[in-house]
Amino acid sequence: MKYTFEITIAGCAVNCGHCYVNGGPDKPILLSDFAFAVNKILPVLNRLEGDISLTLGNEIFCHPQIAEILSFCNVTCKEYTSYENFAVPTTGIALINRQDKDNILSALHDAETKRFMLAVHGGRQRHNQIVQNTAAYDDLFQTVEFLRSRGFGILFNLMVSKALAQDFDEILYKIAQYPEEKARLTVPLYVPTPRMKNYQALRADVNDCIQICHTAEQYGINTAVLWECLQNHCEKAVVERVMQDGFDSPSYFAQSPEWAFFHITQNLDFYYGNVGAHTEYLGNFYRMDEEEIYRSIVEKPSNYNYTAIYPKEVWDTLEQKIANLPERTSNLVYPSNEDCFYALLDELEIQNLLI
Repeated sequence: MKYTFEITIAGCAVNCGHCYVNGGPDKPILLSDFAFAVNKILPVLNRLEGDISLTLGNEIFCHPQIAEILSFCNVTCKEYTSYENFAVPTTGIALINRQDKDNILSALHDAETKRFMLAVHGGRQRHNQIVQNTAAYDDLFQTVEFLRSRGFGILFNLMVSKALAQDFDEILYKIAQYPEEKARLTVPLYVPTPRMKNYQALRADVNDCIQICHTAEQYGINTAVLWECLQNHCEKAVVERVMQDGFDSPSYFAQSPEWAFFHITQNLDFYYGNVGAHTEYLGNFYRMDEEEIYRSIVEKPSNYNYTAIYPKEVWDTLEQKIANLPERTSNLVYPSNEDCFYALLDELEIQNLLI
């Protein structure tokens, strides 16, 4: 089994419309509480078998003592928190405006960090509107310049949407100024939350994605994943497959990786599920002992790709439920079949398991 545990240490400098974790400003965790949580879970992680990681969220640079937190992790649990094979996500805003940037980067260097990932939603105006921060676009590229000056690589995470399609020439012209850096196209997830319902107005459809692919290919950006999404994970393709071939839920679930997600909040509440997609409250670290934490983890099945969001009986009758949908007039694109199913079930007002 693969296990991912996230400790939320702070909120976020922005409030992006596509954010499935419902990011935005929030209180930072106390340094003493963070140390307590790590020391509490560390012996549990050592007992688990598989691929195990401990991540920090949401925007780590919003925490006033992030340099100390990173240094603590490097000494205490580096085998679970190293950024060696992971691009550190940031909006740029929270980092570029700090006075202790070099101390933070020193701690990240010790954590084997090589690359940072910055999401781009559109040109200046649309990017700022989507993330709800008027300085976001300029701060993002100022951060890129700063990080490059310190020897770090950049991954531009181009969030596929109608806004990206409208501004794609402007965006590609901007990132073409950094030809040695990498860029990728990402289709936002879907989780049945109010924020994601609102974002559907910006979700790209097949025509938007075709336009993005053709333009991106001129700049040498790999479009294979986006082509896969627009061909196989758009609404009409998913509905057509279900209506033609049926829906075998045991086979469907068997294809999902054995991967379980858990979340620890700033108050040390412990949840089953990814951040923003909790399906069960497991307890509080201050009241749980090591054995209780361990048992609450190993007794849970995989919930990769949010397969725990809807109850089993929904999947058993999904074919009939989709048949009751009105004929599709839209053809929105999702990153996976699961995300498209969740949007369709949400449209049918089927109750989910989110808490």
